[in-house]
Amino acid sequence: MKIALVSASRRSGGAIYAKKLSQVLGARTIAAELPVSQIVSEVERGSDVVDIQFEYRTFGSHLRTLTRLPLLVFLLRNVATTFVTVHGVLTYASLRGVRFRFWKWLAFVISLRLTGLFCRFMIVHTEEMRRELSRLGLKNVAVVPHGSGPLDYRRQEASRSGVLFFGFVRPSKGLESLVLAFRQVVAAHPGASLTIAGGANDPVERSYLRRLGVLVEEAGLRPNITFRTGFLSEAQKESLAGESAVLVLPYTDTYLEVSGVLHDFSGYGVSVICSRTPRFAELRDGLNCLKVEVTPSELAGSINLLLGDAELRERLASNLYALAESESWDAVGGERLALYGRLVLSAKDDR
Repeated sequence: MKIALVSASRRSGGAIYAKKLSQVLGARTIAAELPVSQIVSEVERGSDVVDIQFEYRTFGSHLRTLTRLPLLVFLLRNVATTFVTVHGVLTYASLRGVRFRFWKWLAFVISLRLTGLFCRFMIVHTEEMRRELSRLGLKNVAVVPHGSGPLDYRRQEASRSGVLFFGFVRPSKGLESLVLAFRQVVAAHPGASLTIAGGANDPVERSYLRRLGVLVEEAGLRPNITFRTGFLSEAQKESLAGESAVLVLPYTDTYLEVSGVLHDFSGYGVSVICSRTPRFAELRDGLNCLKVEVTPSELAGSINLLLGDAELRERLASNLYALAESESWDAVGGERLALYGRLVLSAKDDR
């Protein structure tokens, strides 16, 4: 069974995901930025299955993405068995405060409903995402977990005092609250350090990164907070995880997604503090993470708790690792291959 993935080639969450998925599936990747006719030609070169990795800017702008997706699926409907992996679901609530809220939500709904008419199946990562698409009238939806790993568990040593944020540096990541929280952390744990690692890819993100740098200076935390921007290799990510007692993900958006960063680090044996946003709905507070409201005081309280209790960190980390094992890339790849295979046979029977 020959598989092609269609994904943005620029650095994005979807592109990172597609690279890992292609390695597990033995699939080739086609750049979503190519003209639609060229993508179709690439698929016609012998793919049995094509899986389009849909995120909000897969094909460029939001509008371009929402119009191109159903068009591409329509053109591929008789070329290969076509799947669409939906990495994020916009809800009306998640667009609160956004200009033209209703029209943006309606455009998203129309695009996905048209896409659903022509693709064989949609794939989402959680049951919550499937239920939301069902409410929008989409029934051909399967749940396949995101995929977790590498799996390289390291026990929590009592001496660990590093705190880590990893991911794209954006205003929706709650990093101002994390920086302000660290004043209280340093007061309780003078040797504590915070590393903010990840990329700032566009002017908005770079401006935000500069504001964070100013905030760190004003708070007098330059000795305790380090920025590591740009691309980090898997080996560098593993090294960061090994040095860290806590991974903090204080996101503030309300999009219905999952966190790729969480799944990347869940196999390393690091404890996690996260916000109560929908993207962390798969985690259970007190079992495999600590969930907080994104305020400096709540963040500081939970960080201080974990820095002072290696046994609690170990319990949370080991439970998170168990989840990662059950949703490893190999396990998820097997689920996808089984789903692809069933639908390819079904498509042949329908002809």
